[in-house]
This record gives sequence, structure tokens and C-alpha cells, in this order.
Amino acid sequence: MKIVDLDLKMSSINQRYGFNPKTGKLFNNSEYKQFKEALKQDMAQRHVKPVESPYYVDIYMETYVDIDAPIKAILDAMESYGVIDNDKNVLQLSVQKRQIGKGKKSKLQIVVDTLCTCDDDCI
Repeated sequence: MKIVDLDLKMSSINQRYGFNPKTGKLFNNSEYKQFKEALKQDMAQRHVKPVESPYYVDIYMETYVDIDAPIKAILDAMESYGVIDNDKNVLQLSVQKRQIGKGKKSKLQIVVDTLCTCDDDCI
């Protein structure tokens, strides 16, 4: 089932963390939080329901950022919203990217469903 179809600014995992020199701890920066929240809002608008594990996830993006940059935030948002119970149960992940120019708005589509395993009676 398609759970996200957005035009947005992509978050880069390279910029996910900020560092607090006073405490010596890492924290999620505001750009990462905004990206994750935009994904959750789109899922809410689509009334996305939980999916049974194990999962396969297909991600298609048109973006300037590295192909691996938004993946953790995407999985975190799906888990936080309750579409998946735990990202460790994603057993198949497919990511496709179309390169676009820097500064252009990115596009993101995500499909998630239950993965049929050899133990299942799937056709």
C-alpha cells in the first residue's frame, strides 16, 4: 500500500544530529524532526493503517541528496506513526533515485506491505 506521496525538502542523515558541547550529547536537529513530522502528517492524511510484519518497503525519490540520506528518517517515521512495529522487521528494502538539481523540491513515494516468506502460504 502506498503510504507517502510528497513533494518536500529531503532530510540528510549526514545532518541528522546536532552536538551540544555543554552536555557532550547528540540530538536530532530541527530539519530531521521536520522531515519526519511531514512524513507522519502525510500518513495521517492518508489514514494509513498498520501493516503485518515482516515488511518490504519500496522507496522512490527525486532528490539531490545521497540515496541513503533519508532512509533512517523514513523508517523511523513509519515506526513512530505505527505503520510498522519495528524497523528491524523490514526484511526487504528497495530504493530508487532520480537525480535532480540542487535547490529543487524533492519528491518521495513510499510503499510498504507484508513480505511473503517461504514459510507463508502466499501466492
